[in-house]
Amino acid sequence: MKTSPVLKTIILMAIICLSSCVPKETIVPEERDMPITFKSDKYIICTLTKNMSPALLAEKFLGDEKKLWMIEDANKDALYHTGETIVIPLMIENKAGLYKNGYQTVPILCYHKFSKNCSSQYCMPEDVFASQMKYLKDNHYRVITMKMLLEY
Repeated sequence: MKTSPVLKTIILMAIICLSSCVPKETIVPEERDMPITFKSDKYIICTLTKNMSPALLAEKFLGDEKKLWMIEDANKDALYHTGETIVIPLMIENKAGLYKNGYQTVPILCYHKFSKNCSSQYCMPEDVFASQMKYLKDNHYRVITMKMLLEY
């Protein structure tokens, strides 16, 4: 038995109409792992069901692990452990870095040579460099690439 083109068109239209009535899931697959307490176009608030690093959260929710700083800034004292509630900002709050009492600066460090024993003012002793890096880490400085700076 041959089906007429008109009947095929009617069946196809019915399938399209019925499939559009099926509710679409609004939670993206990455969010299923964690209960979402709140979601807007600016933030997601979720509870971790397992220990997760800021880099992994940035990859899952922001699409780029390099944006981990956004999550770290929004969760200053977070340990990112199971059961902890985390804020995921979906946009940069103050992209220009302008504040009523000043503006954000980006210090740029430049090193020419490293050695255990230095004889030049352009040489950095390895132990001094190590202590400088520890200071920067302990005081929550972040390393960014020149490309990231220029994009900023």
